[in-house]
Amino acid sequence: MSEKDNHGAGEAGSAQRGAETLSQKIPQLLVHLAKEPSLGLHFVCAHAKTRAVPALVQLRATLRKRTTEAGDMALDSKFAAESLSTDLGPAIASLRKLTDTVAETRALLADVGRDDIAVVSAQ
Repeated sequence: MSEKDNHGAGEAGSAQRGAETLSQKIPQLLVHLAKEPSLGLHFVCAHAKTRAVPALVQLRATLRKRTTEAGDMALDSKFAAESLSTDLGPAIASLRKLTDTVAETRALLADVGRDDIAVVSAQ
């Protein structure tokens, strides 16, 4: 065997020992990382920053927008009701007077009709 082949065999053995050592230590490292509270907290914070917080910010903005729109609609409807009561107030009063006049006219016609019937009956 030449010196080159010997050197190559040494590297292969070293790589194999390194792979065995690494394969033995990986489970230990995973257990250590799983038990590490600060690492877990890091993942929770990362999740909150990337997923939860942007969704909540978007929801809050939408809620704020809808609240403003609802307030504007309430003011519009209040203004419309006030305008209608101001504009239609005289018309409503006029209709009430007209209704009263019609009722009075009916009563008078009913009385006149009775008098005419009484006069015709008497003849």
